[in-house]
Amino acid sequence: PTAMIRMQQRLGALLSSTRTHLSEGHVEQARATAEEALELAKQCHGPEHADVATALCNLGLVKVERGEHASARPLLAQCLSLRETLLGGHHPDTATALAHLGLSLRDLGQLRAAHQLLERALAVREKALGRDHHEVAGSLNALALILQDLGERKAARRALERALAIYRSPDPEHPHVATALNNLAMLAQDEGDLAAAKDYLEQSLAINVKVRGAGHPEVAVGYNNLAALLTELGQYEAARRLFERALAAKEAAHGPHHPKVAVALNNLAMSLHDLGRAAEARPHFERALVINKKTFGVAHPQVALSLNNLAALLQDLGDLKTAKPLLDRNLAVKEQVFGSEHAATALALNNLAHLTRAAGDPERAKDLYTRSLDLREKALGPEHPKVAVGLNNLGTLLMAKGDSQEAAPVLDRALAIERKVLGPKHPYTKSTARHVTKGEAEEEEEETTDQFEAAGEEPIRRMSRAAKSSSINPSLTTITEIVTPRSSAPALEEGG
Repeated sequence: PTAMIRMQQRLGALLSSTRTHLSEGHVEQARATAEEALELAKQCHGPEHADVATALCNLGLVKVERGEHASARPLLAQCLSLRETLLGGHHPDTATALAHLGLSLRDLGQLRAAHQLLERALAVREKALGRDHHEVAGSLNALALILQDLGERKAARRALERALAIYRSPDPEHPHVATALNNLAMLAQDEGDLAAAKDYLEQSLAINVKVRGAGHPEVAVGYNNLAALLTELGQYEAARRLFERALAAKEAAHGPHHPKVAVALNNLAMSLHDLGRAAEARPHFERALVINKKTFGVAHPQVALSLNNLAALLQDLGDLKTAKPLLDRNLAVKEQVFGSEHAATALALNNLAHLTRAAGDPERAKDLYTRSLDLREKALGPEHPKVAVGLNNLGTLLMAKGDSQEAAPVLDRALAIERKVLGPKHPYTKSTARHVTKGEAEEEEEETTDQFEAAGEEPIRRMSRAAKSSSINPSLTTITEIVTPRSSAPALEEGG
């Protein structure tokens, strides 16, 4: 009995340490403790026990953080299966497992399957906990992420507004209220309603500053997202100051080598570029790449992001020779991590096409744009806004080549998607309409390719203005972050 008690105490410590290591950005230490916890849980309890399910979940989530999405999925699926066996399909812990697996499938680009799992998680929580429980709001928030990925913005808004109402009910200044306001801001910005987005962000930031203090890491997210919006409004100097505050807050909270610091460095670099200070931006991108490689290894989405963004900066500086191998490596990592048919791989192909066009090889660029577009249609469906991006990029290339007859139906289809999904007043719809009516390949700074990517943090979910833009000219874009409460995001679990 004494030995068993010690083993159980050790198991509890390992489960707790895994969570601590990951929150501090120590991914390798988290992997080691998660693997040891799983083996010890099986030794203590056998293969079918609640602690085994927790250990499976935690190891799966560590693999997600490491970018090992394919190997994370079976672990999270085992956790779900075990909880369904032990607890039944209607237990709140089963709902948590459903949410973990759903968000993992989102990372793999399996959006419809992810949507189904998150809807199940929401239904279980509503029945078990009541429609107004804060974990129900967490499920609504996570579901809104998938809906927005799928281009179903109206449904995403309904989910976020309901989550906000639930969070506000007991305490209108709770941090979760700030979370919901932040995510509504990201949706409004995605819809082109910048005034509403700014109002939501200012409300969110005010709550977090009041409740958590100006130096808190979650306040840094607010600085970051407001800065991203100011960038879109053309207020570059004000945006830079906020990005610098976000970086300082993250360095103070996490130290200089944390992956969240890499996100802040990335954003500040983009802001400096917007101000015409590209030479100052480069070392920030390079430092972010070093941090991400040290944290995650060489084959991780965050490393691919840093490679992509550094390459895009070099391309903008005219150094295509140095940029090319970085984009080749970016594509290789995306294919290794996500597979050859994922939307992230389509993005890498799009950016390589842009460089190829700039290097004077329009036929090769056409092939890459076409491959990217085909992948997006398969991964996201034929009427997704990112499909419109691909169509617009291909269409403007064809126009630049003088193939106006081939370009016309491509741009017409892009415009039809944008009018339907984004509305006729959205800036990207207006830009595509100008391309169609003028019959010429305008290059506008506001309308960019997917050239620069967004960085994700846990429990932070990302959105990027670059991911919804739709022309050929490269311009740096800032990262905005969607925050997912721990009740719905892949947050590590304690033993039970």
